Amino acid sequence: MDRQTLVARIAVRTATCGLLLTGSDAVALFDDRLEVVVAQSATHDDNVFRLPRGIDPVAALGTPDLSDTYHATSVGLAFDVPQASHRYRGDVGFDRYQFGRFDDLELEGHHGSFDWTFSGADVLTTRLGYTESRTLASLSNLQGGAQSTAPNFIDYRRTFADATYEITPQWALRAELGRGAQENGAPLYALSDLRVTTERLELAYATPAGTRLGLEMQFVDGRLPNRQVVAAQAIDNSFDERQVGTFIEWQTSRHSQLDVRLGRVRRGYDDLGVRNYTGNTYHVTYAWQPVDSLTLTAIKQRGISATEEVNVGFVLVEGAGLRSHWRHADRVELTVDFERGNRAYRGDPLFALGLVPQPAERVSLKAVSALLHVTPIVTLDFSWRNERRSANAGGGSYRVNVAGIGVRCSF
Repeated sequence: MDRQTLVARIAVRTATCGLLLTGSDAVALFDDRLEVVVAQSATHDDNVFRLPRGIDPVAALGTPDLSDTYHATSVGLAFDVPQASHRYRGDVGFDRYQFGRFDDLELEGHHGSFDWTFSGADVLTTRLGYTESRTLASLSNLQGGAQSTAPNFIDYRRTFADATYEITPQWALRAELGRGAQENGAPLYALSDLRVTTERLELAYATPAGTRLGLEMQFVDGRLPNRQVVAAQAIDNSFDERQVGTFIEWQTSRHSQLDVRLGRVRRGYDDLGVRNYTGNTYHVTYAWQPVDSLTLTAIKQRGISATEEVNVGFVLVEGAGLRSHWRHADRVELTVDFERGNRAYRGDPLFALGLVPQPAERVSLKAVSALLHVTPIVTLDFSWRNERRSANAGGGSYRVNVAGIGVRCSF
């Protein structure tokens, strides 16, 4: 879609949304199987490039200003079509980000997904799907232990298939196969281009009381096509990862739920085996609902991060968090988050060869978000978060406050 077409559609949908602001009933499209979404938001970031205190912004950015306000406009649609034993779901959307000061970060991105689910004979459920997106990478990423001010646009795509077979009413077997790819627009991050295959197998037993216990295995094969030249060596950063574990999902009381996953992971590299890692992992979640409108969730975890955008090496994360979610009369939602954790960067050849110190950091997050459902069609959202990172490398520490307001119309 070209820019003129996108702008025209955004204008039409935004005008339509404005006309619906006073409406009280949702608009049904194709018997509620199709939803059109238009969103507009404004966000202020007081440290866009996550620069540490003491760094001269003029030298780093060419301007004395660290902050910027950017606007995001999104238009898209989603569908959900059940048909006998089949269900078809998907969405597609286009996103435009405009910055007031740092226009190098402006992006015309997109996102889309599709999945087909088939339930047969009440014992077998299969699902096939595809997802892709084009987004701006986080500006807090480290490459080789150093933080960069280079904007990086990431193209991501993934296909997957999974199947769940109920062997008996108590026993179930689930298998999943996924293949994904990440391509980076900035030459600095080309080393993180990735092709990854993930295989997962789970065997679970459900007790009469509804508690689930089980075993799980996961195998990851990561291929990084661009070799990293270090000390005149072209090093292959491709890896394989094996994880085995056990889990329990236990309804401890009428108002509380405990989920525990314990495991052991091994990551091995094709080149420079001194980088190989073996260790224990865990992820514990406890949710308590003292009243129907309030849920408190505590999380404690340790393991290899699965959400990094820089794939040269890996990040070992250990941390804890607390989230509270309050909902009132289906009109107001308030969420408060506190997180704190330690992150250790491993696997990069620069660290393994002792050419640069291995980065480690402590990260804390405080965040508040609120949703106001003005009508069934219109939702207002407000958000604020504070991030702090204290790193052993001087260029990796920062503080930032981000606040935003937005409106979303769906019909």
